Amino acid sequence: MKIKEIKRIDTDKLRNMCINNNWYTAGNTADYNKMFKMCQKDNISTNQLFKITKDIYEHTNVEKAKQGCSNEYSDNENIMNMMIYVNDCTYVFYTMTE
Repeated sequence: MKIKEIKRIDTDKLRNMCINNNWYTAGNTADYNKMFKMCQKDNISTNQLFKITKDIYEHTNVEKAKQGCSNEYSDNENIMNMMIYVNDCTYVFYTMTE
């Protein structure tokens, strides 16, 4: 028997998180859709999570963000901190094969 773990991002939860934190306000609809397309994969890896978060950060006006990033920190520190929030929008489920 094999058990497989699959990690996905709940894009509705991610969208709400971005709205609630005033993130992704410097991006347009095409940018936003591109970011969501990156989320539509099975088995979101740490590297993919980083790329998604970096895209969110690059389209966020840090001065207007409510939480998760600040001008007091470097770009990398902000991205690492924001990854915690983005990871909170993931869910894991398992499949079993014989």
